[in-house]
Amino acid sequence: MKRTEREFSSDPCQRYLQLLHQLIVSLQGDLALGPIIHKATHIIPEYLEVDRASILIYDEEANGLISDQLLGAPRKNLISDIQPVNVGISGHCYTTQNLILIEDCRHTELISEQNIQQLDLKSVAAIPLRFQGKGLGVIRLDYTEETHSFSSEEQVFFTLMGEEIGILLGIVLLYNRQRKMANTIKISEDRLAENVQLYKIAGERAKIGSWSVDLATNISFWSDTVADIHKMPRGLSPSVSEGIQFYAPEWQVRVTEVFTRCAEQGIPYDEELEIIAADGSRVWVRTIGEAVRDADGQIIKVQGTFQDITAIKAAEKEQKLLKAQFEQAQKMESVGRLAGGVAHDFNNMLSVILGYSEMLLDDMAPEDAHYNDIREIFKAANSPQEALAEKETHIHLLLTDVIMPEMNGKELAEKIQLLHPAMKVIFMSGYTADIISEHGVLEARTHFIEKPLSLKKVAQKLHQALYGANNAL
Repeated sequence: MKRTEREFSSDPCQRYLQLLHQLIVSLQGDLALGPIIHKATHIIPEYLEVDRASILIYDEEANGLISDQLLGAPRKNLISDIQPVNVGISGHCYTTQNLILIEDCRHTELISEQNIQQLDLKSVAAIPLRFQGKGLGVIRLDYTEETHSFSSEEQVFFTLMGEEIGILLGIVLLYNRQRKMANTIKISEDRLAENVQLYKIAGERAKIGSWSVDLATNISFWSDTVADIHKMPRGLSPSVSEGIQFYAPEWQVRVTEVFTRCAEQGIPYDEELEIIAADGSRVWVRTIGEAVRDADGQIIKVQGTFQDITAIKAAEKEQKLLKAQFEQAQKMESVGRLAGGVAHDFNNMLSVILGYSEMLLDDMAPEDAHYNDIREIFKAANSPQEALAEKETHIHLLLTDVIMPEMNGKELAEKIQLLHPAMKVIFMSGYTADIISEHGVLEARTHFIEKPLSLKKVAQKLHQALYGANNAL
Protein backbone atom coordinates (compact mmCIF):
# COMPACT_ATOMS: atom_id res chain seq x y z
CA MET A 1 0.00 0.00 0.00
CA LYS A 2 1.32 3.46 -0.89
CA ARG A 3 1.99 6.02 1.82
CA THR A 4 -0.85 8.31 0.78
CA GLU A 5 -3.31 5.44 0.82
CA ARG A 6 -2.08 4.25 4.23
CA GLU A 7 -1.93 7.50 6.18
CA PHE A 8 -4.48 9.91 4.74
CA SER A 9 -8.24 10.25 4.50
CA SER A 10 -10.11 8.96 1.47
CA ASP A 11 -11.76 12.36 1.05
CA PRO A 12 -9.68 14.17 -1.63
CA CYS A 13 -9.81 17.64 -0.05
CA GLN A 14 -9.13 16.36 3.44
CA ARG A 15 -6.41 14.11 2.10
CA TYR A 16 -4.56 16.97 0.39
CA LEU A 17 -4.83 19.18 3.48
CA GLN A 18 -3.33 16.43 5.62
CA LEU A 19 -0.62 15.92 3.02
CA LEU A 20 0.19 19.65 2.97
CA HIS A 21 0.39 19.78 6.77
CA GLN A 22 2.69 16.77 6.89
CA LEU A 23 4.88 18.26 4.15
CA ILE A 24 5.27 21.62 5.92
CA VAL A 25 6.05 19.90 9.24
CA SER A 26 8.73 17.84 7.53
CA LEU A 27 10.38 20.96 6.12
CA GLN A 28 10.42 22.93 9.36
CA GLY A 29 13.35 23.03 11.74
CA ASP A 30 16.05 24.18 9.33
CA LEU A 31 17.07 27.80 8.79
CA ALA A 32 19.37 27.27 5.81
CA LEU A 33 17.67 27.75 2.44
CA GLY A 34 19.71 25.20 0.50
CA PRO A 35 19.05 22.22 2.80
CA ILE A 36 15.32 23.03 3.03
CA ILE A 37 14.93 23.14 -0.75
CA HIS A 38 17.00 19.99 -1.13
CA LYS A 39 14.81 18.20 1.42
CA ALA A 40 11.63 19.46 -0.26
CA THR A 41 12.67 18.16 -3.69
CA HIS A 42 13.03 14.68 -2.14
CA ILE A 43 9.91 14.73 0.06
CA ILE A 44 7.47 16.16 -2.50
CA PRO A 45 7.80 13.27 -5.00
CA GLU A 46 7.21 10.77 -2.19
CA TYR A 47 4.12 12.55 -0.89
CA LEU A 48 2.60 13.47 -4.24
CA GLU A 49 3.63 10.39 -6.17
CA VAL A 50 5.37 12.38 -8.89
CA ASP A 51 8.55 11.24 -10.58
CA ARG A 52 10.66 14.37 -10.08
CA ALA A 53 10.39 17.70 -8.25
CA SER A 54 12.59 20.78 -8.50
CA ILE A 55 12.46 24.22 -6.92
CA LEU A 56 13.79 27.29 -8.70
CA ILE A 57 14.43 30.51 -6.75
CA TYR A 58 14.43 33.94 -8.36
CA ASP A 59 17.79 35.74 -8.16
CA GLU A 60 17.40 39.52 -8.42
CA GLU A 61 21.01 40.20 -9.33
CA ALA A 62 20.96 37.65 -12.16
CA ASN A 63 17.30 38.39 -13.07
CA GLY A 64 16.67 34.68 -13.52
CA LEU A 65 15.74 31.43 -11.80
CA ILE A 66 18.40 29.17 -10.27
CA SER A 67 18.07 25.65 -8.89
CA ASP A 68 18.75 24.49 -5.35
CA GLN A 69 22.00 22.88 -6.53
CA LEU A 70 23.38 26.30 -7.47
CA LEU A 71 22.31 28.20 -4.37
CA GLY A 72 25.38 29.74 -2.77
CA ALA A 73 27.58 28.99 -5.78
CA PRO A 74 30.01 31.71 -6.94
CA ARG A 75 28.32 34.18 -9.26
CA LYS A 76 30.68 33.36 -12.14
CA ASN A 77 29.48 29.72 -12.06
CA LEU A 78 25.83 30.70 -12.59
CA ILE A 79 26.12 32.47 -15.93
CA SER A 80 25.21 29.45 -18.06
CA ASP A 81 22.82 27.88 -15.49
CA ILE A 82 20.44 30.77 -14.93
CA GLN A 83 17.01 30.27 -16.46
CA PRO A 84 15.60 33.54 -17.84
CA VAL A 85 12.20 34.49 -16.44
CA ASN A 86 10.72 34.97 -19.91
CA VAL A 87 11.60 31.51 -21.24
CA GLY A 88 10.06 28.06 -20.69
CA ILE A 89 7.30 26.82 -18.46
CA SER A 90 9.05 27.81 -15.20
CA GLY A 91 9.83 31.30 -16.46
CA HIS A 92 6.26 31.74 -17.70
CA CYS A 93 4.90 30.55 -14.36
CA TYR A 94 7.08 33.00 -12.41
CA THR A 95 6.28 35.92 -14.71
CA THR A 96 2.51 35.39 -14.73
CA GLN A 97 2.33 34.04 -11.15
CA ASN A 98 -0.19 31.51 -12.39
CA LEU A 99 -0.42 27.76 -11.87
CA ILE A 100 0.46 26.02 -15.16
CA LEU A 101 -0.61 22.41 -15.75
CA ILE A 102 0.41 20.51 -18.89
CA GLU A 103 -1.16 17.06 -19.09
CA ASP A 104 0.46 16.12 -22.40
CA CYS A 105 3.86 17.66 -23.15
CA ARG A 106 3.55 16.79 -26.81
CA HIS A 107 1.00 19.55 -27.21
CA THR A 108 2.68 22.59 -25.64
CA GLU A 109 5.02 25.35 -26.79
CA LEU A 110 6.26 26.11 -23.27
CA ILE A 111 8.65 23.15 -23.26
CA SER A 112 11.11 22.54 -26.05
CA GLU A 113 11.08 19.22 -27.85
CA GLN A 114 14.70 18.72 -26.86
CA ASN A 115 13.86 19.02 -23.14
CA ILE A 116 10.90 16.70 -23.52
CA GLN A 117 13.12 14.03 -25.03
CA GLN A 118 16.08 14.54 -22.69
CA LEU A 119 13.93 14.52 -19.53
CA ASP A 120 11.40 12.01 -20.87
CA LEU A 121 8.54 14.34 -19.93
CA LYS A 122 4.93 13.25 -20.16
CA SER A 123 3.17 15.81 -17.92
CA VAL A 124 4.41 18.88 -16.02
CA ALA A 125 3.03 21.16 -13.31
CA ALA A 126 4.58 24.58 -12.57
CA ILE A 127 3.51 26.09 -9.23
CA PRO A 128 4.34 29.72 -8.32
CA LEU A 129 5.95 30.43 -4.94
CA ARG A 130 4.91 33.72 -3.33
CA PHE A 131 5.92 35.59 -0.22
CA GLN A 132 4.45 38.88 0.97
CA GLY A 133 2.71 39.37 -2.37
CA LYS A 134 5.87 38.96 -4.44
CA GLY A 135 7.08 36.13 -6.62
CA LEU A 136 9.73 34.02 -4.90
CA GLY A 137 10.26 31.16 -7.33
CA VAL A 138 8.66 28.09 -8.89
CA ILE A 139 8.01 24.45 -7.89
CA ARG A 140 8.12 22.19 -10.93
CA LEU A 141 6.67 18.67 -10.88
CA ASP A 142 7.65 16.27 -13.68
CA TYR A 143 5.69 13.12 -14.59
CA THR A 144 7.84 10.78 -16.68
CA GLU A 145 6.06 7.41 -16.47
CA GLU A 146 2.77 8.38 -18.04
CA THR A 147 0.61 11.38 -18.71
CA HIS A 148 -1.28 12.72 -15.72
CA SER A 149 -4.73 14.27 -15.53
CA PHE A 150 -4.86 16.98 -12.87
CA SER A 151 -8.02 16.98 -10.74
CA SER A 152 -9.61 20.11 -9.34
CA GLU A 153 -8.54 19.01 -5.85
CA GLU A 154 -4.94 18.77 -7.04
CA GLN A 155 -5.10 22.25 -8.50
CA VAL A 156 -6.32 23.66 -5.17
CA PHE A 157 -3.67 21.67 -3.34
CA PHE A 158 -0.88 22.87 -5.65
CA THR A 159 -1.95 26.47 -5.10
CA LEU A 160 -2.02 26.05 -1.31
CA MET A 161 1.29 24.19 -1.37
CA GLY A 162 2.92 26.99 -3.37
CA GLU A 163 1.68 29.57 -0.88
CA GLU A 164 2.70 27.60 2.24
CA ILE A 165 6.12 26.57 0.96
CA GLY A 166 6.57 30.11 -0.36
CA ILE A 167 5.91 31.49 3.13
CA LEU A 168 8.32 28.98 4.67
CA LEU A 169 11.09 29.72 2.18
CA GLY A 170 10.40 33.46 2.34
CA ILE A 171 10.80 33.48 6.12
CA VAL A 172 14.05 31.54 5.82
CA LEU A 173 15.29 33.94 3.12
CA LEU A 174 14.32 36.94 5.23
CA TYR A 175 16.01 35.45 8.28
CA ASN A 176 19.21 34.73 6.37
CA ARG A 177 19.26 38.20 4.84
CA GLN A 178 18.80 39.80 8.25
CA ARG A 179 21.47 37.57 9.73
CA LYS A 180 23.81 38.43 6.87
CA MET A 181 23.02 42.10 7.36
CA ALA A 182 23.63 41.76 11.09
CA ASN A 183 26.95 40.05 10.40
CA THR A 184 27.84 42.79 7.94
CA ILE A 185 26.91 45.44 10.49
CA LYS A 186 28.90 43.61 13.16
CA ILE A 187 31.90 43.38 10.84
CA SER A 188 31.48 47.04 9.93
CA GLU A 189 31.25 47.99 13.60
CA ASP A 190 34.34 45.94 14.40
CA ARG A 191 36.22 47.50 11.50
CA LEU A 192 35.01 50.94 12.50
CA ALA A 193 36.20 50.40 16.06
CA GLU A 194 39.52 49.11 14.73
CA ASN A 195 39.86 52.07 12.37
CA VAL A 196 39.03 54.48 15.18
CA GLN A 197 41.72 52.89 17.32
CA LEU A 198 44.23 53.00 14.45
CA TYR A 199 43.29 56.60 13.74
CA LYS A 200 43.76 57.44 17.39
CA ILE A 201 47.20 55.79 17.45
CA ALA A 202 48.20 57.48 14.19
CA GLY A 203 46.89 60.80 15.45
CA GLU A 204 48.85 60.55 18.68
CA ARG A 205 52.06 59.68 16.85
CA ALA A 206 51.57 62.39 14.24
CA LYS A 207 50.27 64.76 16.93
CA ILE A 208 46.98 65.28 15.08
CA GLY A 209 43.75 65.70 17.01
CA SER A 210 40.18 66.76 16.30
CA TRP A 211 38.00 69.50 17.69
CA SER A 212 34.51 70.92 17.27
CA VAL A 213 32.50 73.90 18.47
CA ASP A 214 28.74 73.76 19.09
CA LEU A 215 27.63 77.21 17.95
CA ALA A 216 24.43 77.02 20.00
CA THR A 217 26.31 76.59 23.29
CA ASN A 218 29.67 78.12 22.24
CA ILE A 219 31.39 75.14 23.89
CA SER A 220 34.32 73.33 22.31
CA PHE A 221 35.18 69.67 22.26
CA TRP A 222 38.88 68.80 22.27
CA SER A 223 40.21 65.32 21.58
CA ASP A 224 42.90 63.98 23.90
CA THR A 225 45.63 64.88 21.41
CA VAL A 226 44.43 68.50 21.16
CA ALA A 227 44.44 68.76 24.96
CA ASP A 228 47.96 67.26 25.06
CA ILE A 229 49.24 69.82 22.53
CA HIS A 230 47.91 72.62 24.75
CA LYS A 231 49.46 70.89 27.80
CA MET A 232 45.99 70.87 29.36
CA PRO A 233 44.04 68.08 31.12
CA ARG A 234 42.18 65.70 28.84
CA GLY A 235 38.42 66.13 28.70
CA LEU A 236 38.64 69.93 28.75
CA SER A 237 35.75 71.74 27.00
CA PRO A 238 36.73 75.41 26.75
CA SER A 239 34.65 78.19 25.25
CA VAL A 240 35.65 79.70 21.91
CA SER A 241 37.19 82.77 23.55
CA GLU A 242 39.15 80.60 25.99
CA GLY A 243 40.48 78.53 23.10
CA ILE A 244 41.54 81.64 21.17
CA GLN A 245 43.43 82.94 24.22
CA PHE A 246 45.90 80.07 23.80
CA TYR A 247 47.11 81.55 20.51
CA ALA A 248 50.14 83.82 20.58
CA PRO A 249 49.09 87.50 20.70
CA GLU A 250 50.27 88.15 17.14
CA TRP A 251 48.01 85.35 15.84
CA GLN A 252 44.80 85.94 17.83
CA VAL A 253 43.31 88.42 15.36
CA ARG A 254 43.93 86.05 12.46
CA VAL A 255 42.42 82.96 14.08
CA THR A 256 39.39 84.98 15.27
CA GLU A 257 38.87 86.27 11.74
CA VAL A 258 38.99 82.87 9.98
CA PHE A 259 36.86 81.14 12.64
CA THR A 260 34.19 83.83 12.46
CA ARG A 261 34.03 83.62 8.66
CA CYS A 262 33.68 79.85 8.88
CA ALA A 263 30.95 80.02 11.55
CA GLU A 264 28.96 82.75 9.79
CA GLN A 265 29.61 82.13 6.08
CA GLY A 266 30.80 78.53 5.96
CA ILE A 267 34.22 79.44 4.54
CA PRO A 268 36.73 76.70 5.47
CA TYR A 269 40.24 77.55 6.60
CA ASP A 270 43.68 75.97 6.89
CA GLU A 271 46.17 78.01 8.91
CA GLU A 272 49.64 77.58 10.42
CA LEU A 273 49.89 79.60 13.63
CA GLU A 274 51.58 79.58 17.03
CA ILE A 275 49.97 78.88 20.38
CA ILE A 276 51.38 79.35 23.86
CA ALA A 277 50.80 76.13 25.77
CA ALA A 278 49.91 75.99 29.45
CA ASP A 279 53.58 75.46 30.36
CA GLY A 280 54.56 78.66 28.51
CA SER A 281 56.17 76.96 25.52
CA ARG A 282 55.44 78.22 22.02
CA VAL A 283 54.05 75.55 19.71
CA TRP A 284 53.56 75.79 15.96
CA VAL A 285 50.19 74.27 15.00
CA ARG A 286 48.20 73.67 11.85
CA THR A 287 44.49 74.19 12.43
CA ILE A 288 41.84 73.26 9.85
CA GLY A 289 38.18 74.18 10.23
CA GLU A 290 34.99 73.60 8.25
CA ALA A 291 31.30 74.32 8.82
CA VAL A 292 28.64 71.68 9.57
CA ARG A 293 25.07 72.41 8.47
CA ASP A 294 21.71 70.96 9.49
CA ALA A 295 18.98 69.72 7.16
CA ASP A 296 17.84 73.31 6.56
CA GLY A 297 21.32 74.43 5.57
CA GLN A 298 21.97 76.38 8.77
CA ILE A 299 25.50 76.28 10.20
CA ILE A 300 25.29 74.57 13.58
CA LYS A 301 28.86 73.54 14.21
CA VAL A 302 32.46 74.19 13.22
CA GLN A 303 34.83 71.23 13.35
CA GLY A 304 38.30 70.36 12.18
CA THR A 305 41.75 69.05 13.00
CA PHE A 306 44.62 70.39 15.07
CA GLN A 307 48.25 69.31 14.58
CA ASP A 308 51.52 70.09 16.34
CA ILE A 309 53.90 71.03 13.49
CA THR A 310 56.74 72.43 15.61
CA ALA A 311 59.12 69.68 14.50
CA ILE A 312 58.08 70.18 10.87
CA LYS A 313 58.73 73.93 11.12
CA ALA A 314 62.14 73.31 12.69
CA ALA A 315 63.01 70.86 9.92
CA GLU A 316 61.90 73.37 7.26
CA LYS A 317 64.04 76.07 8.87
CA GLU A 318 67.05 73.78 9.02
CA GLN A 319 66.49 72.76 5.42
CA LYS A 320 66.41 76.41 4.30
CA LEU A 321 69.61 77.11 6.24
CA LEU A 322 71.37 74.11 4.73
CA LYS A 323 70.19 75.11 1.27
CA ALA A 324 71.50 78.66 1.75
CA GLN A 325 74.83 77.32 3.01
CA PHE A 326 75.07 74.95 0.07
CA GLU A 327 74.30 77.71 -2.43
CA GLN A 328 76.89 79.97 -0.77
CA ALA A 329 79.45 77.17 -0.90
CA GLN A 330 78.71 76.69 -4.60
CA LYS A 331 79.17 80.42 -5.21
CA MET A 332 82.45 80.48 -3.30
CA GLU A 333 83.66 77.45 -5.21
CA SER A 334 82.86 79.17 -8.51
CA VAL A 335 84.57 82.36 -7.37
CA GLY A 336 87.57 80.34 -6.23
CA ARG A 337 87.87 78.60 -9.58
CA LEU A 338 87.56 81.92 -11.42
CA ALA A 339 90.05 83.64 -9.12
CA GLY A 340 92.50 80.77 -9.48
CA GLY A 341 92.24 80.89 -13.25
CA VAL A 342 92.62 84.67 -13.37
CA ALA A 343 95.57 84.57 -10.97
CA HIS A 344 97.28 81.90 -13.04
CA ASP A 345 96.80 83.77 -16.31
CA PHE A 346 97.70 87.09 -14.71
CA ASN A 347 100.91 85.67 -13.27
CA ASN A 348 101.86 84.37 -16.69
CA MET A 349 101.40 87.83 -18.16
CA LEU A 350 103.26 89.51 -15.31
CA SER A 351 106.18 87.17 -15.89
CA VAL A 352 106.51 88.54 -19.41
CA ILE A 353 106.38 92.13 -18.13
CA LEU A 354 108.95 91.37 -15.44
CA GLY A 355 111.28 89.70 -17.90
CA TYR A 356 111.26 92.45 -20.48
CA SER A 357 111.32 95.32 -18.00
CA GLU A 358 114.26 93.71 -16.21
CA MET A 359 116.16 93.34 -19.49
CA LEU A 360 115.48 96.97 -20.35
CA LEU A 361 116.77 98.11 -16.95
CA ASP A 362 119.94 96.07 -17.44
CA ASP A 363 120.59 97.82 -20.77
CA MET A 364 119.80 101.36 -19.53
CA ALA A 365 121.81 103.73 -17.41
CA PRO A 366 120.10 105.25 -14.35
CA GLU A 367 120.47 108.64 -15.97
CA ASP A 368 118.35 107.56 -18.94
CA ALA A 369 115.15 109.60 -19.30
CA HIS A 370 112.97 106.43 -19.31
CA TYR A 371 114.82 104.55 -16.60
CA ASN A 372 112.43 105.54 -13.77
CA ASP A 373 109.35 104.66 -15.85
CA ILE A 374 110.68 101.20 -16.66
CA ARG A 375 111.65 100.77 -13.01
CA GLU A 376 108.04 101.57 -11.94
CA ILE A 377 106.75 98.94 -14.37
CA PHE A 378 109.16 96.40 -12.90
CA LYS A 379 108.11 97.25 -9.32
CA ALA A 380 104.40 97.04 -10.17
CA ALA A 381 104.84 93.65 -11.80
CA ASN A 382 106.72 92.40 -8.71
CA SER A 383 103.79 93.20 -6.40
CA PRO A 384 100.59 92.84 -8.49
CA GLN A 385 98.27 92.21 -5.54
CA GLU A 386 99.35 95.39 -3.86
CA ALA A 387 99.15 97.28 -7.12
CA LEU A 388 95.57 96.12 -7.75
CA ALA A 389 94.34 96.50 -4.16
CA GLU A 390 95.52 100.03 -3.55
CA LYS A 391 93.79 102.68 -5.60
CA GLU A 392 96.68 105.06 -4.95
CA THR A 393 99.04 102.69 -6.78
CA HIS A 394 99.14 103.58 -10.44
CA ILE A 395 99.57 100.93 -13.08
CA HIS A 396 100.92 102.65 -16.15
CA LEU A 397 101.14 99.73 -18.54
CA LEU A 398 99.78 96.20 -19.11
CA LEU A 399 101.53 93.84 -21.53
CA THR A 400 99.34 90.79 -22.26
CA ASP A 401 98.72 88.04 -24.78
CA VAL A 402 95.57 88.39 -26.87
CA ILE A 403 94.60 84.70 -26.79
CA MET A 404 94.62 82.98 -23.36
CA PRO A 405 92.57 80.22 -21.65
CA GLU A 406 89.55 81.17 -19.50
CA MET A 407 89.95 84.94 -20.05
CA ASN A 408 91.42 86.66 -23.12
CA GLY A 409 93.72 89.67 -22.99
CA LYS A 410 91.02 92.16 -23.87
CA GLU A 411 88.78 91.00 -20.99
CA LEU A 412 91.74 91.16 -18.58
CA ALA A 413 92.57 94.72 -19.66
CA GLU A 414 88.95 95.82 -19.23
CA LYS A 415 88.81 94.46 -15.66
CA ILE A 416 92.07 96.15 -14.60
CA GLN A 417 91.10 99.42 -16.30
CA LEU A 418 88.04 99.58 -14.06
CA LEU A 419 90.51 100.34 -11.23
CA HIS A 420 93.08 102.16 -13.36
CA PRO A 421 91.34 103.94 -16.24
CA ALA A 422 94.56 105.66 -17.42
CA MET A 423 96.50 102.41 -17.77
CA LYS A 424 98.06 101.76 -21.17
CA VAL A 425 97.80 98.30 -22.72
CA ILE A 426 100.05 96.49 -25.17
CA PHE A 427 98.73 93.27 -26.69
CA MET A 428 100.93 90.60 -28.20
CA SER A 429 100.13 87.54 -30.29
CA GLY A 430 101.57 85.04 -32.72
CA TYR A 431 98.84 86.05 -35.16
CA THR A 432 99.47 88.96 -37.50
CA ALA A 433 97.98 92.37 -36.82
CA ASP A 434 95.65 92.23 -39.84
CA ILE A 435 94.16 88.87 -38.73
CA ILE A 436 93.63 90.17 -35.20
CA SER A 437 91.99 93.33 -36.54
CA GLU A 438 89.95 91.52 -39.22
CA HIS A 439 88.33 89.14 -36.72
CA GLY A 440 87.46 91.97 -34.37
CA VAL A 441 89.46 90.54 -31.47
CA LEU A 442 90.95 93.96 -30.79
CA GLU A 443 89.68 97.39 -31.64
CA ALA A 444 91.48 99.70 -34.03
CA ARG A 445 94.28 101.92 -32.71
CA THR A 446 95.26 99.33 -30.10
CA HIS A 447 98.95 98.86 -29.26
CA PHE A 448 100.01 95.47 -30.58
CA ILE A 449 103.28 93.50 -30.91
CA GLU A 450 103.54 90.54 -33.20
CA LYS A 451 105.55 87.56 -31.98
CA PRO A 452 108.40 86.60 -31.97
CA LEU A 453 109.51 89.48 -29.74
CA SER A 454 112.80 91.32 -29.60
CA LEU A 455 114.13 93.76 -27.00
CA LYS A 456 114.17 96.55 -29.53
CA LYS A 457 110.60 95.89 -30.63
CA VAL A 458 109.34 95.76 -27.03
CA ALA A 459 111.22 98.93 -26.07
CA GLN A 460 109.79 100.81 -29.02
CA LYS A 461 106.24 99.67 -28.27
CA LEU A 462 106.61 100.56 -24.58
CA HIS A 463 107.76 104.04 -25.54
CA GLN A 464 104.89 104.45 -27.98
CA ALA A 465 102.27 103.30 -25.47
CA LEU A 466 103.58 105.38 -22.57
CA TYR A 467 104.39 108.57 -24.44
CA GLY A 468 101.72 108.64 -27.08
CA ALA A 469 103.63 107.85 -30.23
CA ASN A 470 101.06 106.83 -32.82
CA ASN A 471 102.03 103.41 -34.06
CA ALA A 472 99.07 101.28 -33.10
CA LEU A 473 96.92 98.80 -35.04
